[in-house]
Amino acid sequence: MTLALDLPPALLVRVEARAQERGLALAEYLAKLIEDALLSEPNARAVSLLKAWEVEDATADPAELEARRDDWEATKTNLNESHSSARRLFP
Repeated sequence: MTLALDLPPALLVRVEARAQERGLALAEYLAKLIEDALLSEPNARAVSLLKAWEVEDATADPAELEARRDDWEATKTNLNESHSSARRLFP
């Protein structure tokens, strides 16, 4: 994607200098700044990791989906049975 920025001349000089100090092309440096700013949001790294796992684990295979459901049901049963109070975690 192409994005045009109209930066004030003084800011452009500073940004170009920082990019050059880091040995990066201007576009690459600006992309890194934007990425860093987005990742500095609360929980952004965790959300990004969870989304990557979701994409990585995505499947439409009925056998795999059934196995995952069975695993989840077994996990819930085990957690309910080993829980220290009479209140069930997964009713």
